[in-house]
Amino acid sequence: MTIASRKTYLVELHNGNLKLNAVYILDYIKKNGRKNTFELREELTLPHQTLTSRLTALLDTGLIKVVDTITKEINGRFSSCSVYEFVSNQDEQIALEYERHFDKARKWLNNYDKYKEVLNISLKNNN
Repeated sequence: MTIASRKTYLVELHNGNLKLNAVYILDYIKKNGRKNTFELREELTLPHQTLTSRLTALLDTGLIKVVDTITKEINGRFSSCSVYEFVSNQDEQIALEYERHFDKARKWLNNYDKYKEVLNISLKNNN
């Protein structure tokens, strides 16, 4: 996301013109401070998959970051989740976005050896 896109996104959010789930989540974190996945799911009443996919998108743009991990007991089982915080500094947003993309590419390259035979077969069959 470019600096201009990020600015527009935040202005539209502030003006109330955007009502998407991602914007709803971002606005909630921005207004209420640090929130964890459990709290967000309960307080926003969003389905788990919707919530986590939107959080991932917000992390990918650098608009939020993970600041901690907590463990909570639910129905006799312990589950861990992330704690998120809004990132207001544009330079930090850009750095976080770059870091996420770089990390995804690095993980893909690290796993390439594991799947290269499958990829080669797949590529040969498409020609």
